[in-house]
Amino acid sequence: MKIKLFLALFMGLTIASYSQIALNPSDAHEPQKYTVITKENDTISVYGPKVNIDFINRGFEEYDKKGQPTGGQINPINDSKILYNDNDGKTITLKSVTLPKKISGVFFENPFMFSLIENSEQDLKKGKIDFYVLQYTKEPLIESQSDINQASSEGRNYYKPKYAIKIKYYFKDSNGLHQIDYKRQFKLYPEILGKEVFEKMKQSNKSRKQFLLDYFTEYNRKIDTSLVANEMI
Repeated sequence: MKIKLFLALFMGLTIASYSQIALNPSDAHEPQKYTVITKENDTISVYGPKVNIDFINRGFEEYDKKGQPTGGQINPINDSKILYNDNDGKTITLKSVTLPKKISGVFFENPFMFSLIENSEQDLKKGKIDFYVLQYTKEPLIESQSDINQASSEGRNYYKPKYAIKIKYYFKDSNGLHQIDYKRQFKLYPEILGKEVFEKMKQSNKSRKQFLLDYFTEYNRKIDTSLVANEMI
């Protein structure tokens, strides 16, 4: 009981501290509305800080409508999904996904990832693919004296820590979740990706996220076409 209480308190303090980092002073009392799906599959509406994609993998501190903390937290231990509308009105979905292995700088073993393609378990067994993106921050970077001088000349606050932004890409099939950040990882899945796809991605003018999103969307479309064709035989 004491361990659970300590863990809950530690998580709350951690999420609250990162919620403050994620905010600009001018945003501190301008809460954003989120839809949250809990592990019990309940759907709730909550308010929190304006989304910061570099920190939301940890969840966020709940606010009331006036932007004041309520003491509650949204985190991937208790909650399955987070949905919100971006500046263009597009619905963004994040899903709590268990990592194949622990990543330094990622607080939870099942962080919230951006869910760009998601299928049912039945569709995964038919060969379709899910696509997820994890964005997070590592420890603050130590600024050199030249960095401090440059920041001062630009009128920036050089005491503010700089965080290293990290992005990792994953696909999920019927065998589980797989990281695909390097050529050697692409080569592990020749039937789905392979080194040829990696080379095409490197030569493409698209961002890595957009290239993979388009690739897996087309891959799933071909699966659907194949399934329909087989049913007609």
